[in-house]
Amino acid sequence: MSRTVLHSLLLALCTAGVAQAAAVDRPFSMTPEAAVKALAAAAPVIQEQASFQGGQTVALRGLFASDSVAADLALVNRAQATNRCTLSLTTAGGASLGPVVSLTLEPGETRPFVDAFRGRVSVLTETRATVSCKRAFYTYALLADGDTGRLDVVTPEASAE
Repeated sequence: MSRTVLHSLLLALCTAGVAQAAAVDRPFSMTPEAAVKALAAAAPVIQEQASFQGGQTVALRGLFASDSVAADLALVNRAQATNRCTLSLTTAGGASLGPVVSLTLEPGETRPFVDAFRGRVSVLTETRATVSCKRAFYTYALLADGDTGRLDVVTPEASAE
């Protein structure tokens, strides 16, 4: 079974509870369950060379958030061991949008963050997420625009910070 298929299956199994726990009204018609499915379907093919090494910091830039735009994030543990990661949400200018989140991912686990900026901004704001892990990892985002129905995948880039 390919790793991409395995990751998609793991995402579906591991996030069923997350989707139910996140069952809050979204600013548009996409339910949290649909957001998790869309996030899994948007998962880029993650190959070994696309992984980031432990200790690297990457940024998902060009994310937009508002009452009508949702930014769904996913962190993927590419290591065969548990992986300690941090996630920081900021405006494009660097203003913090909450505390830095530390989390532990199991081997091969994909962790979704549905509508990560919900309640943090109300007007259209350019935002970014910064991720770092102790071992190999990957991250990506899906922007869902409630006004247009458009879905865009945002891929990470190495951060100079």
